[in-house]
Amino acid sequence: MFYLAPSENNEKAKENFEKNIFSVTRQLRYSNDSSKLTLDLCVFINGLPVITFELKNQFTKQNINNAVEQYKSDRDPIKVSQFYGL
Repeated sequence: MFYLAPSENNEKAKENFEKNIFSVTRQLRYSNDSSKLTLDLCVFINGLPVITFELKNQFTKQNINNAVEQYKSDRDPIKVSQFYGL
């Protein structure tokens, strides 16, 4: 899946760790239906989604509480994992 951080003197582990591919995608869609559900940001390691973010800002009068509520009510982890075949 991914290579862990190496110990100081382990050259092979360092080489493997450097093979990890970290990437970030914004507006990651996870539904094919008309709802077009998306995650604001998703961090991947070697193509596997490991962290998602729901971004809010003061201009839309939303805060962290809105993001938490959105995860609780709108983010079905089963639907996300099924969409990506996990």
